[in-house]
Amino acid sequence: MTSPARRAAHRHEDEIGHVLAIHHDRPGPRTVIGFAVAWVRRGLGSLSDLRRSPVVD
Repeated sequence: MTSPARRAAHRHEDEIGHVLAIHHDRPGPRTVIGFAVAWVRRGLGSLSDLRRSPVVD
């Protein structure tokens, strides 16, 4: 299944000529997975910081 951006690009190419670039208005799966991994790693890092902090009585 082609995206609306790809269909528009093909229509543009038929009418005007070669398409220079396609701008997507939402992130792809690799971007989403990358942000999720970074978010989890950051969360795990803050947990380890809590473990290392001295406990004040």
